[in-house]
Amino acid sequence: MLETVGIFGRHSKVPAAAGSLEHARRMQHGIETERTVFFSDAVFAIAMTLLALVLKLPELPAEISRHGYDQALLARVPSLAAFILSFVLVGRIWMTHHRRFSGIRAYDGKLQVLNLLLLFFVVFLPVPASILFKEAANSP
Repeated sequence: MLETVGIFGRHSKVPAAAGSLEHARRMQHGIETERTVFFSDAVFAIAMTLLALVLKLPELPAEISRHGYDQALLARVPSLAAFILSFVLVGRIWMTHHRRFSGIRAYDGKLQVLNLLLLFFVVFLPVPASILFKEAANSP
C-alpha cells in the first residue's frame, strides 16, 4: 500500500505498513510535548555541564612563586569569562524555553525543527564566546 508520508514538510509515496504510517503521523504532530521538553532539558543540561570542562588550571611546577601562581590564574581569566557568559546565556535561553513550552499544548513538525535549531545554537554558543574572549585577551 502506498501512502503519503511527510518528513520536514515534504511528501512522498512510500510503501508503509499501517502501524508505521500511524507512527509517522504521530511524529508529525501531536499533543504530547513531554518528550520534546525532556530531550531539550537534557541537551541544555549537557551543554551547561560541558562548559565546565574548559575550566582547568594549567600544570604548575611544584616550586612556584606567588607571582607565578597569580600569572597562571590571570592567564585563565578569558576562559573563565567565556564560561560565565556562556553559562548565563544558556541558562537564560533555558528559562525562556521552559516558560514557552509550559504554554504549548501541541506540536507539529515545524515546531520540532525550530526546537532542534534552537538546541543547535545552544550547543554551539560557547564557541563564539571563547573566540571572543581569546581575541580580547590578545588585543592591546
